[in-house]
Amino acid sequence: MWPLYFLFNKIPKTDEEERAVSDGDRLRLVELHHEEVLPRSYFVEVPHINQLNSWDCGLACVLMVLKSLGITCNFEVLSELCCTNSIWTVDLAYLLLRFPVSFSFFTVTVGANPNYSGETFTR
Repeated sequence: MWPLYFLFNKIPKTDEEERAVSDGDRLRLVELHHEEVLPRSYFVEVPHINQLNSWDCGLACVLMVLKSLGITCNFEVLSELCCTNSIWTVDLAYLLLRFPVSFSFFTVTVGANPNYSGETFTR
């Protein structure tokens, strides 16, 4: 999430406000933002794990994360921990709580995505 001061700085200014800021002040503002901004990218080598079934994409993702962190696990163990083949994002969060992993989950869909309503694994 962007800090509020950064977002407000991006709001277009009037001509009078632009003239009121001297070049020295502009440089100072840029320096302050430069110190506060996170790196643009960070790359991590993640091993690719293929799904075994049509419903276990989440398990494959969790397995890729665990393996990239050096945690030994496999599909069978993750499947037993989930006890179902209808796995949702919240199930993956509970699954990751069983491992020494610090994580945050974000979604682009509020609620269930209706495009998947016909799939058997969503029932």
